Amino acid sequence: MIEKKYEPFCVASVGQTIGWQSAAGYLEGVISKIDTHCKTACKHTLSDYVRVEVDPYFSRFEGESIYLNANALMGGLRARRV
Repeated sequence: MIEKKYEPFCVASVGQTIGWQSAAGYLEGVISKIDTHCKTACKHTLSDYVRVEVDPYFSRFEGESIYLNANALMGGLRARRV
């Protein structure tokens, strides 16, 4: 049996504000939900997924939310707690 890789999301918790750098520029929002141990495209990797309610200053429309892979947030997107 192959061991699955998993790294828990440890940047912030539900209700806290995070900021991250994306292709769209710098964004900020409040974490509303964290789903743990979800499958990814790679069958050997598990990840957490984070639903973020985007701050109105950064959003394209009112009430915009984003569902992000936590591995990407902690890696290339350089998420941080604000």
